[in-house]
Amino acid sequence: MKPKQAEIIRQSMSLFNKEGYQSPSIDRISENAGISKMTFYRYYADKEALILDILQQKESEFMQALQEITADKPSGREKLFAVFEYYNNWFTCEDFHGCMFTRALFEYGTSSSAIRATCSRFKSRLYQFFREFLPCC
Repeated sequence: MKPKQAEIIRQSMSLFNKEGYQSPSIDRISENAGISKMTFYRYYADKEALILDILQQKESEFMQALQEITADKPSGREKLFAVFEYYNNWFTCEDFHGCMFTRALFEYGTSSSAIRATCSRFKSRLYQFFREFLPCC
């Protein structure tokens, strides 16, 4: 990924987290990222393509974080408590505005099969993550 594209994703992730996915226009997204509209379209065909990249990056970051916080925990119970602590810290941080996957599904779930599929894949990965150390699942 090119640095400019990474910056577009980073800035847009923050914008979408605060304002939702549907509200910001391409003009607003471009302005927020400090790029021209032409530069936006050099990297993305449309806003949905950007949202998909953001969700894929968020999925990767989130799953990596869960792996890291549970890696040194010997039991399923300790892993689960570590995940609860992670969630608690996330839910109480100043810039928490809800789950970006839930929001994407709520805002685009009926109109975008690609976003629906991306959110479903994330949910499946999360479910599998818990199944690995919780035998009751």
